Amino acid sequence: LPLQVVGQKGMVKVFTEFGVPTGDFRQNTDAIALGMGMGAYFSFDAQNLFYLGADLSYDIYGKSFDSDGYYEIITNNNMLQFHGLLRIKPPSDGIVPFFEGLYGFKFLYTISKLKENILLDPIAIQTDFYDFALSYGGAAGIHIPLGQGNTALEFRVQYLIGGKAEYVDGKTIREVGIENAIANPLTSETDMVIFKLGLTFGW
Repeated sequence: LPLQVVGQKGMVKVFTEFGVPTGDFRQNTDAIALGMGMGAYFSFDAQNLFYLGADLSYDIYGKSFDSDGYYEIITNNNMLQFHGLLRIKPPSDGIVPFFEGLYGFKFLYTISKLKENILLDPIAIQTDFYDFALSYGGAAGIHIPLGQGNTALEFRVQYLIGGKAEYVDGKTIREVGIENAIANPLTSETDMVIFKLGLTFGW
């Protein structure tokens, strides 16, 4: 059968994404989040119009490098996001829009690696800061079938309202040394606009 003639009972997806901080989050960091993720949906109505699902993504939203001439410190800012969601997508074998409501959380953490310039392996690795924040919002996208199978291309834009969290930006690292690498934490809401491009596989 052609894709979505009578709708799909379920879908799995893989995607890449990039996100832009907004509001106070944007004031504290100009980093762009880049990452990837996966998710799944299952229809719960006879018309295959409504879907419940979840997705998980991992992003790096900034990397910094500093040196005092003897030691180097490399800092990665990371974000894990998990959301449950409700999707509305008309059953069709053509190109269709869809809409989503999302609710979940994000986990922000910063990892620093300290090493001597002449060494490849780090002297020390530590998690400088980590925090959780609630995350919720909406999304809209377009579902584009590929051929006559159950595979489709999807483009999606999310706006996520993020709760207040403490985190580190590369610009806040003040000193570098074997014992005195200092990173001053920042605190703000963590709102973001996220653009996703991926593939779905239905049945």
